Amino acid sequence: MEQNNPEYILEEVLDEVVLATKAAMGIPVLRFDYGTVMELNTKLKDWNESSTDRATIYPLVWAQEPFTIVRDASVGQGFYGRAEGLNIFIIAASDKNYTAQQRMANVFKPIILPIYRAFQKQLVIHTALSEIAGKIPHRFTNRYIISEFNDDVDCSVMVNTQFMIYDNPNCSPFTNFI
Repeated sequence: MEQNNPEYILEEVLDEVVLATKAAMGIPVLRFDYGTVMELNTKLKDWNESSTDRATIYPLVWAQEPFTIVRDASVGQGFYGRAEGLNIFIIAASDKNYTAQQRMANVFKPIILPIYRAFQKQLVIHTALSEIAGKIPHRFTNRYIISEFNDDVDCSVMVNTQFMIYDNPNCSPFTNFI
């Protein structure tokens, strides 16, 4: 009989991956959030207005909603589904007056790219996730001074990130409803 436990909640798993990335890198700040661009902009505004949150906004790993969990015959036994269409942003504070070379030297090389590499390693070793054919397929894009966010930020985006999600053996399927 095929087991079909409830899924791991992907947003919770990504939060755990970000915490593990932060610990592995030994950095004091690495925030995780998810949602729509509108939600993120509201949060950025609120965080910037808060004296306690302002210093811990960036770097930020943000998963853009919505994304898809594919559940079909290609998924295979032991897996809940395959995440597809997941865009993961690694965002860092920047300066709107930086040139491309300054962005690379001051933001991408020292902040974003090391987080990207460590984040990928933590994705691979998380027990809820599995690579697809030995990789976590995605496209990678550096974006300079992102205009859709309320702050002056640079980011790299893991576009259409894909991985397998195991069945969650620690949860029992619902058997009845009230």
